[in-house]
Order: sequence, then C-alpha cells, then structure tokens
Amino acid sequence: MNVQQTNTSKPQPPLYGDASGPTVQTEKVVKNSKKPPSKKKVLQLIVGFVFFMLLVGGSSVGLYLAQQQQDVRNQAAADLCANITNNVIGTISKPIIENTGRALATVQNTSTDCTHELSLMAFEVYDDMQDPNWLNTQVLFDSSTATIAPGETLILDVRLPSCNYQIDLAEGKPLVPPDYRSSSLHLFDFAFGGGALCGAPSTPTPSPQVSSAPLTCNSVCQQADKDQCTASMGPEYSCVMTDGSRTGRCRRTSNPSSEKCEAPTIVSPSPSSTTPQCNSTCTPESANVKDTCVLSMGSAYECTVITNANLEIKDEYRCRLKTNPTSTTCQAPASNEPIVCNSVCDPLADKCGEAVGEGHACINTATGTNRAQYRCRRETNPTSSTCSLPTSVSPSPSVSPSVSPSISPSPSPTPTYTCNSTCTGDSQCHSANASYVCYKEGSNTTGVCRMGNNPSNTSCQAAQGTYACNSTCSADAQCQTIGSGYICHEGACRMSAYPTQTNCQAPVVAQQPVYQTPTPAQPVLPEELPQTGAFDFSLVAKIGVATLALGAALLLLL
Repeated sequence: MNVQQTNTSKPQPPLYGDASGPTVQTEKVVKNSKKPPSKKKVLQLIVGFVFFMLLVGGSSVGLYLAQQQQDVRNQAAADLCANITNNVIGTISKPIIENTGRALATVQNTSTDCTHELSLMAFEVYDDMQDPNWLNTQVLFDSSTATIAPGETLILDVRLPSCNYQIDLAEGKPLVPPDYRSSSLHLFDFAFGGGALCGAPSTPTPSPQVSSAPLTCNSVCQQADKDQCTASMGPEYSCVMTDGSRTGRCRRTSNPSSEKCEAPTIVSPSPSSTTPQCNSTCTPESANVKDTCVLSMGSAYECTVITNANLEIKDEYRCRLKTNPTSTTCQAPASNEPIVCNSVCDPLADKCGEAVGEGHACINTATGTNRAQYRCRRETNPTSSTCSLPTSVSPSPSVSPSVSPSISPSPSPTPTYTCNSTCTGDSQCHSANASYVCYKEGSNTTGVCRMGNNPSNTSCQAAQGTYACNSTCSADAQCQTIGSGYICHEGACRMSAYPTQTNCQAPVVAQQPVYQTPTPAQPVLPEELPQTGAFDFSLVAKIGVATLALGAALLLLL
C-alpha cells in the first residue's frame, strides 16, 4: 500500500528578493521626544540669575555698611567715655565736718552712656609739705570707692584721723601713695586739715605731786582729775587752773579767783531813777556784775567802751548795739555799707584786704582794756587811722605776674607766731591767739605778741579777774565777757564755732600744689558727630526688602 505524506506546515512568506513572490519593504520612522530649547527661555534664566546675584550682593553691601556705621558709633562712644573729665564733676564738701570726724564729697555723672569709678581717700600726713618725700610717707586711713552710672549723683563719705590729714577725690581705686603727678588718673579735688603731723612725739607735762591727805581750800590738785577737790570738799568745789598750766588748785567753782574759797558776791546794778537806754552810761559785765544794758534792753545790746576822735580808749561805757557799736542812735549797720580805711570790721570774716587793698587787715586797735575795737588798718602801720604807710617804708613797685606753664611750686610756709614773737601788726599775733595784740613800745615799728588786756605780762597771761582766749573758766558767762561768740569748752575759753582751736581762730587749710598736666592736642571733629548706641538691625531689613521688590518687578516685566 502506498502511503502519501501530506505536508502540514504553514507556508513561509517569500524572502525578500525572492522571484517567487512580491517584495514588501517596511518604512522605518524615528521619533525624537525632546524639543530643542527656545532662545526666550534661555534669556529668562540668565536674567533671573543676574537678579539673584544682585539681591545677594545688595544685602551683603547693606550689612557691611550698617556694620561700618555701628563700628563708628562704638568708636565715638569709646572716645567720649575714655576721658572722665568730659562726663564727671566732683568736689569735696567745704568746710570739712571736723566735729564729726568725717568728710563728704559730691560726684555727678552728666553723661548718658558712660560709667566711671571714683574714690574718696583720707591719708595720714607724717612729713611737712616742704619735704620732697612728703607724699610717699602718707598712709591711707580710710577710703570710699563707688561706680557712678550715667546721670547718677553720689555722695562719698570717709572718716578722718585725729592728726594731720590730706583728702583726695580722684578717678579709679585708691592710689597709694597719692602722687598724681606720675599717674594717668584724674584728681578732682583735695583738702588738708587736722592738728599736728601724724607720729609727732608729744612732750608730757610733769604732774605735781599730790598729797594723799584730804584736800582743802587752795590745795594743789591735778586738772585731769577734777573729782579730787569735789570728793574732799563738796560739789561746789573743783580743781581750777590759776597760772595757765595744767596745775590747779582746789577753789570754789563759782569764784575761782578767791584763794580763801569765798562765795561770790553778786552785785546788782545800783537802782536809778531812769532805765538804761540807747547811748546811756552803763556798767560793763564782770565776774560779779551783770551787763546793765543786756538786763534792760536785751541781748542785742552791750555795754561798750567808747573811743574819742583819735580812736583812743576812754574809761567810759555806753549802751550800744552789738552789730554797730559806733552808732550813738543804735541803728543797725547798712548791709551795703562799703568797707573803707578805719571801718569797723569782723576779724573772723576779714574782708579789709579785699575791699581796701593788699596789706590791710582787720586789726584790734584797743589797748589797756579787755574790750576789742577792730578796725580796717594797714598791717605795717596799724596805729594810723588814715591807713598811711610808715615813714620808713617805701612801697615796692608792682611786678606784673608772669605766666608759666610749668608746675606751680609748693606754697611757702606761713610764719608761726606765739607769745613774745616779733610782729608788725595785730593780725599776725591773732594766728596764735585771738586775744593777742602786737605790743609796741614808744615809736617802734615792730613789737612782740602779748595778751591784749595785759600787754606788760611776758608770759601772755590775762589780767587778774579778766578772761581772754584760752583762759581757765567754769561757765560760759565768764568767757562771754570777751565776746558773745565765746564759750567755756573743757575748762578753757574758746570760740563756739571752733572749740578745738587753741588760738580761737578758724582753722587754716593748706593748699596742695597744683600740678599742671600738658593738655594733648584735641582731634578735629567732623561737622556732625556719629550717633552712638546699639546697632539698628532694621536698616539691613529695609535694604533687603527694597532689593527683593526691585528684583520681583524686573522679573514680571520679562
């Protein structure tokens, strides 16, 4: 059997180029999905980048300029605060409160941005100002340091030593020793005061031997222990000085001049048919007699000794006004009355030299009495009521002062006057004791310092039964026979305003040499000073916002 094989495979398509079938050529299409960039888009990108760089650059420039302005402000503030004298005013309060043993100083900061440190210092002075090493030996006694804020006012307070002292108000912390000539710190003010130099040895006064037996009237006693006489004799007795030393005797306190300890006899003014009135004759106050003018007319009046036309003292007393004893009608002195040659004057507020001329002073012209008659006279010729020059003295030609930038020299020491010192005028002796006068014999132009009411006494003791500056006393009324300004202070007559001054005069405060520091040349200031203060960050924000607004506007225009 013949088997026929059947081909079941699918017919194949004709090959390309095959002659047995048609040739079909497939078209190949290539598509590009990315478009080429346009010129406008490229320009927009370039412009955006440029404005972005402008924004960054403008902000940087604004920040730099603002920082530069702040640096100028800070520099101006630092220059202003560097010199304390531009901002601070400071002075030591005068007079110094010596009675309380303290000193005060007022400091004011007038600036609005600067803070400063100051100190008030009290130094103990051990050497005289003429000693070239006197500043280096000073010892700091007390100080007060404070920081003063802008616009603030402070009061600094220090204690004072009992010996000689110097007070300084200066910049910074205390400077020891207080030599500001070689320091950059500024010294605002200074003052001197106190008694003897610190460390000066004191000479003890030998005390007399006091018997252990009970004390009786006129027994020797020690002034330092007043209770000796009181314990032995009774409360009306005390130890009183009789010769100006520290040696005393037991006497009756109310009548210390009686050696027999007799009670005082109070003598009342003799009754008269008329009551004392202005310019009527009177009886001055003494140990046993009260001032009749004060008793009848009041404390504003006084039984005053009268002078004649040549200003010589006469033994005549009349009721006059204390403030104007030359007025016979008891008229108060005119407040604007000019001070001229021979005017009545006040020795505690001596203005004669200022009003009449150099060489004039308020001089006590009284002699032979315990009443003072102060007049403006020439110091070299105090007996002349016309203030004429002494015949042997010719006036020196005036010399024009020369101005020198060098350091001012230390002040020359003031001559010290004591009992029996050579003098030419009463004002010189007053520096030792307000009751001293320059006692001259005959026509001599020079004299010696003596007690005014007892000039013949070479030990300068007051006349018996009278009182003068530093006389022994037991009550204020005794010392007020000298004047109404006196009191009995610790057993001695002293001025009530200066009870610790043994010469009954206002204390003399020495002046520290003024050291002139060369002033550096001042820098030329601009027409308008830069403002000082904190940095203003709003300026940077304003510059940034303005730059962003400009960039946004330009982008919208594209």
